Amino acid sequence: WAPAGFARGFCVLSDFAEVQYKCTGIYNPEGEGNIRWNDPDIGIEWPVQNPIVSARDAGAPSFKEWLTRPESNHFRYTSQ
Repeated sequence: WAPAGFARGFCVLSDFAEVQYKCTGIYNPEGEGNIRWNDPDIGIEWPVQNPIVSARDAGAPSFKEWLTRPESNHFRYTSQ
């Protein structure tokens, strides 16, 4: 489970995967966004060397870049 406004990502290591998640509201395309899967500031150590990534995800901004975009205002987040 991931709360509303929380980034979600997944890595499939098998030949097949089915991913499902429950939504807490009606889909809002204005609130959709993405951040670069391998953003060094986030520091996720993905267990793959040559991932298959969609063109949209490959061209996603870093988290810092995303925070400067208007669509980031549709989300709530806290800083540490």
